Amino acid sequence: MALRQERFDGALSGTPRLQLSLASTLAYVLAGLAVLALLRTPVRAGAAVEERAAAPAPVSRAR
Repeated sequence: MALRQERFDGALSGTPRLQLSLASTLAYVLAGLAVLALLRTPVRAGAAVEERAAAPAPVSRAR
């Protein structure tokens, strides 16, 4: 898939408002992809064991 540079000539030489809008949109897309990549990353196997060890033991209220 090849991109034609002519398609972006007008956007890059447009008004500052248009350039800012395009830059913001690109930043939002990249931030969204980064969040999705971080959410997809598996948790380490020992992390759950460490969390359980750090949690206080439940108090028994049996009489």
